[in-house]
Amino acid sequence: MGRLVPVKRHHLLVDALAEVRERFPDLRAVIVGEGYERDRIEARVRELDAEEWCSLPGYLPDDQLVDLYRRAWVVASASAHEGWGMTLTEAAACGTPAVATRIPGHEDAVRDGWSGLLVDDPRGLAPALTAVLGDGGLRARLARNALSRASELTWAATARGTLEVLAAEAIRLRRP
Repeated sequence: MGRLVPVKRHHLLVDALAEVRERFPDLRAVIVGEGYERDRIEARVRELDAEEWCSLPGYLPDDQLVDLYRRAWVVASASAHEGWGMTLTEAAACGTPAVATRIPGHEDAVRDGWSGLLVDDPRGLAPALTAVLGDGGLRARLARNALSRASELTWAATARGTLEVLAAEAIRLRRP
């Protein structure tokens, strides 16, 4: 889910999914969103003969997106940069764990090994996805913890954390 732009590196995600599908031939992937990289992603899907199992439905209304998150076994991102891993957080709120690249925005949204798996390099996406898809116990634990993690990411928690930092700094500055 998200903008189909170069920084998201969807072509690398499609490559990883094709590798995973060798082990899990029933795999179905859905890339939701719009953007000027759509043609490039669709071309990569065609090159890999993946049209049957990898779909790009474009924009989806919120209710359909939530339904998709709830049905998914895992959400994945190959993004190179994120301000915040919003799609990973949304998926977590639906009980769907993540496999994603280890970047600051993803690290904020996912606790590695607890609510999802983070990889240092996009080449690690396929093995991490294979681990989550192939181990029902791991997937169930990550899903439970994803819900827990999402419940921590509220506006109230953000405000409290900000006030704690500001209060600590004010106390530090008042000390002689």
